Amino acid sequence: MKRGRWRDAHARERRGPRGPRAAQLDRAFDLAAGIVERGDVPCAVLGVSDARRTIRCQAFGSQDGEAIDPGAISPVFSVTKPMVAAAAAQLWERGLIALHDPVAAYLPGFEANGKEGILVRHLLTHTSGMAEQEPHAVLRASGTAAELERSVLATGMDALPGTRQRYSNTAFIALGMIIARVSGVPLDRYMDREIFLPLGMSSTGFDPSRFPGRTILRVPNLTDLGMGPTIEALIPLRLAPAGLFSTAEDVLRFGREFLAGSRPGRILGPAARTAMMSPQTPGVPPMVPGDFDGWVTGLGWYLPAPPSHKVIAVDGAAHSGAGGCQVFVSPRWGIAISVISARIRYRTERILNAVLGCLAEG
Repeated sequence: MKRGRWRDAHARERRGPRGPRAAQLDRAFDLAAGIVERGDVPCAVLGVSDARRTIRCQAFGSQDGEAIDPGAISPVFSVTKPMVAAAAAQLWERGLIALHDPVAAYLPGFEANGKEGILVRHLLTHTSGMAEQEPHAVLRASGTAAELERSVLATGMDALPGTRQRYSNTAFIALGMIIARVSGVPLDRYMDREIFLPLGMSSTGFDPSRFPGRTILRVPNLTDLGMGPTIEALIPLRLAPAGLFSTAEDVLRFGREFLAGSRPGRILGPAARTAMMSPQTPGVPPMVPGDFDGWVTGLGWYLPAPPSHKVIAVDGAAHSGAGGCQVFVSPRWGIAISVISARIRYRTERILNAVLGCLAEG
């Protein structure tokens, strides 16, 4: 493979106190290059960081005949969720919300249609029992952000709170509403001020037009989600479950906040970080058989659940996005991994495993 074909940032040999050398990761980056060469995805960016800095971040493939670079901005879909969960944990840590409070204590009217028993923690752990309303269904009805919020207040229940797990975008819309209500500013402004700015995530936000001159990656098969061919209709909604645009480098900046040895307290203290990455749903079965297979949930994170391993590391935390995005952190190995692949429902665990498999080398 001719490495000169790919744009490579941070190619210098660097090694953190527990992290690998850049060249030690060659096999994993070769795998990422291979999935682009085979046409599995149109382009990809893979990044690896230790607790202090990015070790290597490399882009593969092209768009409109131009090779993409590692700073390309992409919709990250549900990788938004752990970032919004961190904002909720921050408010929890500051004493402004309590996880065992009813959601209706923050959102008057939420209790309608049997939702009075839903607690804030149920939103973070996908155990609210709320009937699920996909955001794109509201869009097809010419929905607005206000209409979407009204639909959350009016939705009913499919299960008693805390008795079943079901992956829920609706729950995270409600969580975003709480963050805005408690903080007194819109969700996007709170995320900018309290999460992205402190972490140096200067290329992350709900509106990619804020970053002029930057390559915005397209996801060619958006229609596989039941959406239209473009994502522009989602931008005005500032969707708490899946509305962010970011870069592989910025996703790493978020991920390394959860590694031992990172500078603590920039967005969360150690107790809140540990709580987010601890199992919160022991013994709670999935509503849909096979859902959460290989994972349990923390607060906004997925945690590997033996024996159904999706990834090699058993101590890590992860979250994927529908557009082939992934963030993964492993405190034991002291690394964060980000993947952007610009293809709906592309499974990225093989790339995570290839990175983790490199750590025993050298």
